[in-house]
Amino acid sequence: VIKKMADSQSALLLADSLGAQRLNISSLPLSFHTSQWLTSIQDKPPGESDKDGSVFQKVLSAKDPEEFSKNFDMCLKQMRSEEDLTGQPNLQVCVSLTERLLREDGYWPKKEIAKLLQLHLVPYSLLPSLCSSMLQHSEDSEELIEYLVRNCEHLPEDCLAKLFQHFTKCNTIDLPLIRTLVSKKFNDVLLTQALKLLSLEEALEILKCLSQLLGNSSCLSKDPPFLLLIDWICVLIDAHFTELIVCAEAEHILLKLRKIAANWMYIFEKLSILDECINQIKNRNQDGTEIESLYFIETICLPL
Repeated sequence: VIKKMADSQSALLLADSLGAQRLNISSLPLSFHTSQWLTSIQDKPPGESDKDGSVFQKVLSAKDPEEFSKNFDMCLKQMRSEEDLTGQPNLQVCVSLTERLLREDGYWPKKEIAKLLQLHLVPYSLLPSLCSSMLQHSEDSEELIEYLVRNCEHLPEDCLAKLFQHFTKCNTIDLPLIRTLVSKKFNDVLLTQALKLLSLEEALEILKCLSQLLGNSSCLSKDPPFLLLIDWICVLIDAHFTELIVCAEAEHILLKLRKIAANWMYIFEKLSILDECINQIKNRNQDGTEIESLYFIETICLPL
């Protein structure tokens, strides 16, 4: 059984429900179909178990911070009880609560945002907007930003770019957080688009940081993974290629990266020789051929 959904709010809910967070929601047709299992979210008014949805409505309309915080906690409690019965949170309520927090201009609802993050109730599609708000209030949101980086396994590429930009602007670069950020998986096309929005100066700061991490890493590194670090550098260079090749300040960074790459190519070449020798010995042993007066000496320096 299918049901027509004819508004952008429904499109947003569908994206979060199906995990299609990277779709351009605004480009979706206003009339499309979804499975009947989603209609329970659409047909059930927020806070239905509460008389006239009063708790939810009070959260949306509250202007006094104390009143808002009180009703917000009651709404969360009600959501958790409903989640225990249905096995999943009401996505419509999650979207509405997050949007309500983002619209708050009277004060910064830090405590309420922290609760949504801890309970995993922030829809993926709203993470970029939430991240932007956190960075606008960065002086009062460092703990929230750190929690977001450390505990959200998957972050939108827009968030990754903005967070990296934020960390490199700090007086003291937080390398542990940057390592955690680089360790997150990403779509290279979407990350390239996000990094193109940065200025050349911001891109250079990120490139300096990445080259520093690469210089202190080995192929066995897991924090961050060596290959992901290489991917980050490649994507950043692709995003600002034309600007970097004509920028004098970028020259020494690119030469440093070239030297690091040349060293690793030498190491892999030597390892391939060693691998070939091991395979030859295995083949001789399998054939039962005795090896007499056969030896091989090769000194290889590996930065492990």
